[in-house]
Amino acid sequence: MSGAAFSPEEISDLAARFRHARRAALRAVLADANEAESEETLLARALAEADSPKIERRVFENCLALGEGFARFYGATLSLADLPGVLPELDSPCLDGVFAVPGADPALTLLREGCSSPHNGRVCSYWREAIQGLVLGVTGGVITARHESRGGGNERCVDVFHVDPLSPRRFGPIPDDARDALAAVHRLARAFDSSIDLDFLGINESVLHYRVRRRDLAGDFSVSALVERSVRRLLPHLSVREVTDRAVLAAV
Repeated sequence: MSGAAFSPEEISDLAARFRHARRAALRAVLADANEAESEETLLARALAEADSPKIERRVFENCLALGEGFARFYGATLSLADLPGVLPELDSPCLDGVFAVPGADPALTLLREGCSSPHNGRVCSYWREAIQGLVLGVTGGVITARHESRGGGNERCVDVFHVDPLSPRRFGPIPDDARDALAAVHRLARAFDSSIDLDFLGINESVLHYRVRRRDLAGDFSVSALVERSVRRLLPHLSVREVTDRAVLAAV
């Protein structure tokens, strides 16, 4: 199915169902909510009353189920190439931008200036999870990675849509001005434990993702604490998150 094959009525229907799925997710995390409350009101209440992981998990699951159901109803899934014709019509502040093909591998980037209103990282996370769920469901496999967001402290918003779960595009690039500091952290970690391999995978929304491969899964994990302390000292504008991959670790 091509994005161009959707009629305006079908796209409007998907947009309406997308709104309904998001609002239903917000009502589900609130002790008392009603149909009359707007999404903006529900979201403000949810952010005040519920923890972010609960909100994000619920909106992702609702929108994933919507996307899967929509694809089943029409008997086909959208492809990566279809997305620029459909996503901007879904009435989301995060889907109005410029699509581009970043390279030879199957992927799309969506660049936008971001919202002009005061930015709240939790609001950005809510929209990110909603879009990730919908896109994954309606395509049957396209993954959304948010490299930059205004709510994450960046000057613009950048989403990347890709099909390979292990694609390097799942993480944003590391800027040149951070590489010397990370090289120093790498040397320090290897001096602390020469048996480990340390990879800095990339930066998403001001969060540096890294992975430590250890020969002994039951070994000393204090190297992770060393890495994170060192990064925060040298690059205080970044948060740090370890990526664990049990399949990779088991193969080492």
